[in-house]
Amino acid sequence: MTKKEGQVTLFIIVALVLISSIGIYFLISKSEVLETSAEKSDSPVYSYLESCLRNAAFEAADDFGMHQGYYEVPDLALNTALYRVAYYYFQGTIIIPGNDFFEKEFSKIINDKILEQCSDFSFFEEEDYNIDADAEKINTETRISENDLKIDVTYPISIRTNESSTRFSDFSYDLPLRIGHVIDMSRILADKIKEEPSSVDLTFLLNQDADISIVDYDECNKIYIIVDNESGINDEPYAFSFAVGLEEQYCAGENL
Repeated sequence: MTKKEGQVTLFIIVALVLISSIGIYFLISKSEVLETSAEKSDSPVYSYLESCLRNAAFEAADDFGMHQGYYEVPDLALNTALYRVAYYYFQGTIIIPGNDFFEKEFSKIINDKILEQCSDFSFFEEEDYNIDADAEKINTETRISENDLKIDVTYPISIRTNESSTRFSDFSYDLPLRIGHVIDMSRILADKIKEEPSSVDLTFLLNQDADISIVDYDECNKIYIIVDNESGINDEPYAFSFAVGLEEQYCAGENL
């Protein structure tokens, strides 16, 4: 064999080794991707987190109703002995933000719930799971519609065990809560109060598909409570409240 033929043979061997290595690499990579995809739904960590995020979403919805849709109840609120209730109508002015604002507020509430309730993986780590949860990148997008609440949560998680590794980050939920409908009802109520502050349209209240009650806090301030029996959390109907502050000339009048 000549020197030139030896170089050609060596080149062919190197090429074959390189091609084989690339093929093995892609075969392994493909297997890992398939394994990761298959383990996403089977992983006990994924199942736990999916359930925890759903519970956090319902608890966020409960807080949302208790806080009149605000992440933090604003300064203009009725201060009761137990809690503060944001005004939706105050002395001639309707004060109700748009749904885009409420969606952002809900996302803030659920982000806090997730961080508080769904960031402890110590149980799994005791079972030899190596978990990297990037809590700083938790992000929620909320869409409020008439009959439901759509929530998309991003929560990057990496799991490694002796046998495999798994990564996932996206969770989606469709909660059967008529939050959009209740907010629309609140807007209509505020409009009616502005039209006639001295009286309440009982016919309108009785004809709604949710129960509406009015608590007279004092002569000038009322709390409206909407209870939607078609939406529920933990077998309890969904409740939403807001405050009304009447102008002074209507405070002593007959309110019902």
